[in-house]
Amino acid sequence: MFDRYTDQAKRAIYFAHSEAVHRDEDKIGISYILVGLTWESKTRAGRLAGLKDRCVDLRAKLGIPHRPSTAFPYKRRKDGVPLDYEARRLIVCAEAEANRDWEYWIDTDHLLRAILSFPSPASSALADHGISYAALREASKNDRIEHPSKAQPPWSIARILVSQYQETVMLVVLAIFIPLLAWLFSGLR
Repeated sequence: MFDRYTDQAKRAIYFAHSEAVHRDEDKIGISYILVGLTWESKTRAGRLAGLKDRCVDLRAKLGIPHRPSTAFPYKRRKDGVPLDYEARRLIVCAEAEANRDWEYWIDTDHLLRAILSFPSPASSALADHGISYAALREASKNDRIEHPSKAQPPWSIARILVSQYQETVMLVVLAIFIPLLAWLFSGLR
């Protein structure tokens, strides 16, 4: 599920999981993913939106206290904490954001833009800080020029094309193979 994620994005999801486990939540929501993005300042999302500096205020707006409510070490849960429906939707949106940028790797800025792409308490908290989708998208584009992502696998562009244009690819394949099959079967009679 997270094969295309950068190490920073994987850590943000891990931190979201840690926050949810620490508070004995049943599921990881979008708010926890935003809180997970605030843990590190040297990520692309941290550079673009200054999330580490806004951590305390964002947590307050989301109703997630800054200090964990239980003592360390974390409670161990054998089953883990799954993503809720909205968080799974966010994961799909983050992949779409990466595809839109023609990037194989899904980075923290893709997660942040995915949060802003649909209404939620997390997107409202970001909007209260003046962080908008359009401005973040433009800043991401400029940041990738200054700080390029790690090298993309050689087959990654083909994978992105197929995922973005899956219906079109299927129609082209059918348009080529149906006449070919008809021609083959007509020759067998």
